[in-house]
Amino acid sequence: MQTDTNPQTAAARPASDATPPPGATNQRALRCGAWLLLASALLALCGASVGSTGWDSLLHLGDDPVAWQILWSIRLPRTLGAWLAGALLGLAGAVAQGLFRNPLADPYLLGSASGAALGAAVALALLLASPRWRRSGWRASASPAWPLSGLPGPCC
Repeated sequence: MQTDTNPQTAAARPASDATPPPGATNQRALRCGAWLLLASALLALCGASVGSTGWDSLLHLGDDPVAWQILWSIRLPRTLGAWLAGALLGLAGAVAQGLFRNPLADPYLLGSASGAALGAAVALALLLASPRWRRSGWRASASPAWPLSGLPGPCC
């Protein structure tokens, strides 16, 4: 390999050859992560604050105990649950892409999405969560074995 000792051509090299100082990449990643967490927390707070009445319930939060209870008992748990579900789905996708070294990897690659759908359908069927069974009430033909038997169940 031939090295260039000419100072004029060495100065004309692009800056991409230069390595960043140690710790600069970590600092940048930490700052970016902190900004993302701050933005996520602000968006979660906005999502929990706005309801069917708009921003009005947030403005009267201090003097209205019902608005306070709605915020802490209903809106905030739902907002945090949605945020956590989205974060875990994103993490699962990143793990699948890293595990298979395939940037196009998706849940259908190993059949996990189809298996999850089957498990949810069987759980709903065995727990009698069908809307048709709720309307008709409990009958002898609406047993937990009915979905697996293929026989017609109660009429609507």
